[in-house]
Amino acid sequence: MDIKMMTMALLQFGLALFSGILIMYVAFSLIRRFLLQRFPNAYTNPAFGILCAAILFSVGYLMSGIVAPAVSFFRIQSGQLTSTDYLVFRFFQYLLLFAGIGLAVSLLVNFVSLRLFNFLTRDVDEMEEIRKGNIAVALIAAAILVVISLFVRDSVVFLLESMIPYPEVPNLH
Repeated sequence: MDIKMMTMALLQFGLALFSGILIMYVAFSLIRRFLLQRFPNAYTNPAFGILCAAILFSVGYLMSGIVAPAVSFFRIQSGQLTSTDYLVFRFFQYLLLFAGIGLAVSLLVNFVSLRLFNFLTRDVDEMEEIRKGNIAVALIAAAILVVISLFVRDSVVFLLESMIPYPEVPNLH
């Protein structure tokens, strides 16, 4: 049994669980803060619930990409740094950076997707229809958020991985 690999797996599991719960809490708090003003009957409106679920799924799916780059950073740095305290400090520093960027990008993707779709479908005001409880419109908006998230996730992961300080590799000619 490889203890180092098992430790990495447990670290990745714990990180995914903790960050997932924290990110979903923050995302739901932001949804409540910004959308409840527009939807006074939010807790009894199934269309609003569908939209919120899609936003949470989208944020969760996009944010699930922060775990692998954070663990990659830890693996790379654990071979280079001698101080465990400094390694843990740097790890959490990058984790917070990745989480901040990931959350900002997730919220931006959701906001832009809904705004752009609303702009392209000028004959229907999706937010007004969702406010009225139109489940069909909510399902279409939810599908758009989910699909856009599927398209964008790899780019978010690539962006985060580009921030990892990889060791210099000699250039062989």
